[in-house]
Amino acid sequence: MFDYNSPDLPDKAAIAKAIRKQSIRQSHGETSRSEQRTRLHHHVAQTTDSYRYLYNAWSKVAVCEEGGWVGSSGYNFPNSLGITRANWFANGGGSDVSPAAQITVAERMIHRLGIGIPDQNGCQPGGW
Repeated sequence: MFDYNSPDLPDKAAIAKAIRKQSIRQSHGETSRSEQRTRLHHHVAQTTDSYRYLYNAWSKVAVCEEGGWVGSSGYNFPNSLGITRANWFANGGGSDVSPAAQITVAERMIHRLGIGIPDQNGCQPGGW
């Protein structure tokens, strides 16, 4: 049984203040820390799944173009995806040729061009 006169319990004013603060936070669309963590974990899971899909799809392009993720494949194609030097730099490419950087540049490029990830069943020579 609780001793309602205990000094360890918050007084009525503190309880009322906490309730007002909670209702103000909810009315302003604010969320609790646990709600924020839950949303973050859900977002991270979605992002991880999306990246896994993109990585797998672009890996097929890299295998077709260069035999895999080899980084730079020379002056004319400074990446593993067969993207020409001009297109590479025009779409934000730089010296970072990690798979993540290459995917980022390639995604920018296909969105700008309004196309999908190249179909690698035919492995077209000459880059894009």
